[in-house]
Amino acid sequence: RRQVIARIGSDELAKRLIETIAPRYATRNGGYTRIMKAGFRHGDNAPMAVIEFVDRDTAAKGAADRARLEAEDTGEEAEAA
Repeated sequence: RRQVIARIGSDELAKRLIETIAPRYATRNGGYTRIMKAGFRHGDNAPMAVIEFVDRDTAAKGAADRARLEAEDTGEEAEAA
């Protein structure tokens, strides 16, 4: 726990990692994450990627993405006006 807190820097995130996420992967030998290419960043053309846990919570799947996309859509509509 000490090492996780030292690496992450947040007690709350370390607690969530140890109590919620780690038990999901207790029987898995490896391959905990998936890396998906997400194109190139505008401005400096740097390659971007999305990193996610393989067996992530299906109820939470896409919730952050939906919120981000809705915020971007409203921002683009405001800029167009």
